[in-house]
Order: sequence, then structure tokens, then C-alpha cells
Amino acid sequence: MAFCSNCGEALGSGKFCTKCGSLVDKSYVPPVEVTPASGHGQAQQPLAGYGARVPPGGYAKVPTKKKFPVWGIVLIVCASLLIPIIVFVAIAVPVFLSSRANAQKRTCQANLRTIEGAVQTYYAENEEYPTSVEELVPDFLKRNPTCPTSGKTYVLEPSSEPGEPPTVSCPTNEPGHSL
Repeated sequence: MAFCSNCGEALGSGKFCTKCGSLVDKSYVPPVEVTPASGHGQAQQPLAGYGARVPPGGYAKVPTKKKFPVWGIVLIVCASLLIPIIVFVAIAVPVFLSSRANAQKRTCQANLRTIEGAVQTYYAENEEYPTSVEELVPDFLKRNPTCPTSGKTYVLEPSSEPGEPPTVSCPTNEPGHSL
């Protein structure tokens, strides 16, 4: 007959002592149970195998799969929304500015042609050319036109040869603002 090494009680046929609960069968390995840790993202479990060295507290740290942080998902979503907007703005702003400059240039050229037409009409009625744009208002021009770029009024420069029409010029002096 065998006796328990822990309490001295006579042992039966089971794996544990009926009095103190000590393990009698040395070949028996207890099942592994996973218990939650203290909130550090790892679970603890009893060490497998009988007779293994047990750390203080009786549990070994078992690494767990780390979760993807929520801020990472938010960052990816924001980037996927902002990148197309930034690309659109990078393309649209220069196109808009170019279109605006082109429209101002064409408006200036149209104003120059209108003033030249009014100068020719003035000459047809008076048989002399005007000395300034102000002489054309209000009979030949509704109002004194201004350059869309600078906001200044146009200038009539008298011709060096007699009998030639004056030259209309834009006060902006930018390339493309003349006919």
C-alpha cells in the first residue's frame, strides 16, 4: 500500500490524495487554462508539465496578438481623403490663375479695339483725331474704360506724322496688353 508524501494518508487508486489533494500520479499533466492578465495585453497560464520551475505567482506570461491601434485607422482614412483633395487643389489653382490672367489680357485687348473704333468714328464726324480718351466720352464711348489688370485708364498717344491716328496704349505695360 502507498502513502501520501504530503500528509501520510493511505492512497487509493486516484491521481490525487483524498485528504490533502496533493498530486500522486507523477505522469499526470494538468490542463492549461488561460486567465486574463492585469490589463497589459498578455494572458497568464499555468506552466505546462509537472515539476517545471514556477515563477512567483505560479503563472508564466504568454504573448498575445497586439491589436491595431484605432488612431492608425483614423490616420489612414484621413490620408486617403486628404491626398485627393490636395492633388485637386494643386492642379486647379494654377489653371484658375492662368485662366484669369488670360481673361484679363483678352478684355484689355477688346477695350483697346473699342477705343480705336471710337477714335475712327470721332475722326469721321470731326475730321480730326481726339487728343485724349476723355474726349470720346459720352458721345463715342459710354464711359472711360479701365484696364482689368491695373484699373488705370487707357492713354491716347499722338502720332508723330500728321494725319495718322493716335496710338491707344494700356497703362499696364505688360506683354500682350497691346494690339
